[in-house]
Amino acid sequence: MNASPHTTCLATGMVNGRRVEAILGTETSDPAWDKFLRGDSGGQFQQSGAWAEYKRSENWRCLRVTFQEEAGILGGFQMLWRATRRGKVGYISKGPVLPAGDDALTAWALEVVREVIHRHRLAILFLQPPDQSMELIPALQKQGFTPNRLTKIIDATLKVDLSGLPGGWEANLNETRRSRARQAIRRGATIREGDASDLPRFFQLMKITCERQGVPPTPASLETVSELFKAFQPTGESRLGFAICGGEPVAGVLDLRFGRRYTNWKKGWDGTQGRLNPNVLLAYDCVRRAQTMGCDFFDFGGIERPLAEALVARQPLTEAQEKHYDAFKLGFGGEPQLLPPGMVYFRNPLIRFAYRQIANQPALTKYLRSLTRGI
Repeated sequence: MNASPHTTCLATGMVNGRRVEAILGTETSDPAWDKFLRGDSGGQFQQSGAWAEYKRSENWRCLRVTFQEEAGILGGFQMLWRATRRGKVGYISKGPVLPAGDDALTAWALEVVREVIHRHRLAILFLQPPDQSMELIPALQKQGFTPNRLTKIIDATLKVDLSGLPGGWEANLNETRRSRARQAIRRGATIREGDASDLPRFFQLMKITCERQGVPPTPASLETVSELFKAFQPTGESRLGFAICGGEPVAGVLDLRFGRRYTNWKKGWDGTQGRLNPNVLLAYDCVRRAQTMGCDFFDFGGIERPLAEALVARQPLTEAQEKHYDAFKLGFGGEPQLLPPGMVYFRNPLIRFAYRQIANQPALTKYLRSLTRGI
């Protein structure tokens, strides 16, 4: 099973009566793993080789473990790590990717996760399971993982179902979004595809939007955005689009398509030409494009958790929620989804114990968060 000179067998186990190997690799590129991810409902771009290549520009190094039997890959996880002043820090975003309902493989796989933490002497590991893997949380807690109170992650999103007939998703558009998209076209707004030469303008639009919303831009530099675009470009999975009004790009999006999932990764608008509704036209075009590419759903890339919880509970929104910038996304017929919470594991058992005792105390949690700022 282990044919590559860049991989080693980390562990072997008998799982459900079959021999499974945990194969450890350190290369950012792994075509077999990416192929598995694209074909698995739990596979997301944060576990891909392109994401690892992108994060290498921020000094993150890659550790990837695949669980294999003779028939091929059963699952696995990509862990990124880097050295800090406080020790090695790692994270697994949207992993491990494992078959649903296979409790034996899950238990063994999470033991392997811990083995990697200890073998590579990580001081701390942050982890968030794939979107559809809420059932991993109890299993992670059995392995010593604790809810992450230290770093903010996206823990809710809005998804538009595209699995029906072509254009069927438009039936769930609210009338305001529908009429404004048509109005934008009548008034002369158009959509233009972008390339690498357009990234400076896109980053400028993203920065203006972040300043308007009172949040720092993430990523924080044009160079980092360019690395992301470049990493996914060879497979055609990064897409830059602009709404053009009066001949100028006034709104832009950077989307990522991975497998049958289309994600609105970052966006920006300079605040001009509001009467032409450039944001509405651009979002409408992105969702339409995702369906024509054969994707199962369009992911808006995250919304605030309290807003998602209110929507799931069918509760009326507060005045503040109705005015929140996430409310713009609600008119496109998406369904809210609460994502698995982030988890954290400390290699030192004393720190692990102490964290459990203080994690729910706001003052101490705020102090701990300050220690991990920048990670």
